[in-house]
Amino acid sequence: MAKLCDSRVFPRFLKRGDRVLRNCSTGSPLLVEDPAANGHVAWLVRDINVSPLSESRLPTSSMEFAMTIEPEALEKLREKHRRWLSRLGIVDKPWLILGSAPSPTIPPDLIGHCARVDVNNAGKTANALGLPPADLTFRKRKKSWEEHPYVRTRGLLWLHTKSIWVMYLKLLAMPHVRYKSLMRATKAEREAIVNAVSGGLPSDIGEVGKVTNGVAALCYALFMGVPSVTLAGFSVTKMGHSYDDKGRIRRQIAEDTFVLRRLSDRGNVFTTELELSEHIGLPFIRDREDIIRNMGGAIGANPAQWKSAQI
Repeated sequence: MAKLCDSRVFPRFLKRGDRVLRNCSTGSPLLVEDPAANGHVAWLVRDINVSPLSESRLPTSSMEFAMTIEPEALEKLREKHRRWLSRLGIVDKPWLILGSAPSPTIPPDLIGHCARVDVNNAGKTANALGLPPADLTFRKRKKSWEEHPYVRTRGLLWLHTKSIWVMYLKLLAMPHVRYKSLMRATKAEREAIVNAVSGGLPSDIGEVGKVTNGVAALCYALFMGVPSVTLAGFSVTKMGHSYDDKGRIRRQIAEDTFVLRRLSDRGNVFTTELELSEHIGLPFIRDREDIIRNMGGAIGANPAQWKSAQI
């Protein structure tokens, strides 16, 4: 049995496979000694159920994170978000999702034809290119606002742990952020949507065990039943980001590759990036006419068809 530690010791981040303790009678996480961290301790995330005072491990795949969301709750989530997207006027439009890979390819005639969805801080690149405000921004909680303080978007879908009222208060302190409508989602909801659309990640794929926010945005679009999704600024080979020159290593490449390949034959997922098309097998498109030509036989929004995207 692991030894409980003094809570005053600064905790480290957990990684997959760590063994932890939890008091299930209160739902509170317990602190457990990490022998490899010189006495530092680890917190257990709150949404894992284990026996009282027994050892357990963190989830080893995105499927395990999503198991706490029942199908009925997931369908209610879908209906709620579809109503919100309908008010934004984008649920029935094709989507162009802009990721942050270097040198994105954005055909001019897709602007206006598609609803543009910026992932995390990709809107900084869109601003630099002189593009109009995004129709939707799909944003992680921990993504730096200092990195891109001038967010311009109609809809803001912010993955967050706090209530939406706390999120509103946080946004009030960001005078340069321009948005019209805010929606909240949780990490567990994100993973449940990815699993519903893709079938989930096996535990032996990648080191993180979940896809990037860009691929999660793709799964979100398909889950909401938009007609088609075109990916721009996506890569599983290029390092760095389009909005800075730091050349940071891009993570979760194996996870993204696995899910993108699963979704490549749906008939309604495309890319403007030739390299991604060649590497993954997604149909390559140059303009809106290519989207229309490729839409024959696409998998629709019917939840009964989600399994057809699985391998």
